[in-house]
Amino acid sequence: AASSASSSSAAAPLVALYEGTFEGLVGVRAEAVIMIEVVEHLDPAPLAKLGDVLFGELRPTHALVTTPNSEYNSVWYPKLPPEKCPLRNNDHRFEWTRAEFKAWAEGLAALHGYDVRFEGAGGGPFDAMKPAPGPVTQAAIFERRADAPPPPAAAAVSDLAAAAAAWPASAWPPALASLELAWSSVLENACID
Repeated sequence: AASSASSSSAAAPLVALYEGTFEGLVGVRAEAVIMIEVVEHLDPAPLAKLGDVLFGELRPTHALVTTPNSEYNSVWYPKLPPEKCPLRNNDHRFEWTRAEFKAWAEGLAALHGYDVRFEGAGGGPFDAMKPAPGPVTQAAIFERRADAPPPPAAAAVSDLAAAAAAWPASAWPPALASLELAWSSVLENACID
């Protein structure tokens, strides 16, 4: 008879939350990183460092990075005209077209030994709607290759303050697995004074 003891003795996967800037993640390693709608909030200097920190320091096996697709903004005109609301959120530093996002992600992938593929969210697949605006949000899914460069020499453990908890992945609210955003209401409130 098969024993269930071996399955119960395996450690549950953990999700650790960190508080601080991503530049403080020196010495931290991660199996997976998810950056949902983050890059468009970065100023040029931190954005320029992101690839080295994310793919050079953290070196996740898997990474998901999403950002708004600026081409989709035209769907909301004239309700949110570009002269009143050039970006979806006043805190965005930029918004990329699909071509710009693809060039950025492919450059990081090539430099750090990753494969990358692209998907769309909220409006269709990444490239299925040419020449129409494409998806609301664009996603790059990175997978580290076996021939990726080795990690940098051992660094001191990060002084980044770990947030108060680490949760078993099984304890996450089910809603996180199937999160859907009401984009029209998000954008309706994003740029209006």
